[in-house]
Amino acid sequence: MKSKLSSVLFIVKMDEEEKTGLFNATYERIKGLEQYIKFYDIYSVKEYDGILFSLIKRLKNKKISKKGKEFYYYNDLRINYIHIKKTITTQLLKRLNFYSPIITAFRLRKVVKHDIICAHWGYPQGILAYLLSKKCIIPYIVSYHGSDIHSFPFNDKNHLKNIKKSLNNASLNIFVSQNLLDIS
Repeated sequence: MKSKLSSVLFIVKMDEEEKTGLFNATYERIKGLEQYIKFYDIYSVKEYDGILFSLIKRLKNKKISKKGKEFYYYNDLRINYIHIKKTITTQLLKRLNFYSPIITAFRLRKVVKHDIICAHWGYPQGILAYLLSKKCIIPYIVSYHGSDIHSFPFNDKNHLKNIKKSLNNASLNIFVSQNLLDIS
């Protein structure tokens, strides 16, 4: 008989409108782990534009991201959204390499009743796992899937800083390829 882990909190990027490679890879990994877990919750990080940010985007004829619904079902998985508001301040902090989704982690900590956190994607998912791990005193694991390691950290100092923090503090780092491990 297989022993089961009591409960896992998955922090992912599984947007209902973007069922791309990351979506499918994350779905398959969660489905593959189901038999080993008694209970789990899935929270997908989704950014949306704040009022002033939306106004600026509207003036520039850019697509506006709206908050949307709180959850959806994909096959038999309930995927909850954790919304991160994009504001002028958050975008400025990102450009200055000071942004951290700490407010989102503070809100998400209310639902943490799990033994472990499993993040799929290095940032912001991995850094949310790190922040929750510190606050709730539970371990976290991060699975890295591609451009979160091989591209974004080399183009964005804030991303690099947060990826390093996530890598250095995780109980376990999982890379979907040897190449990603080598780059990290």
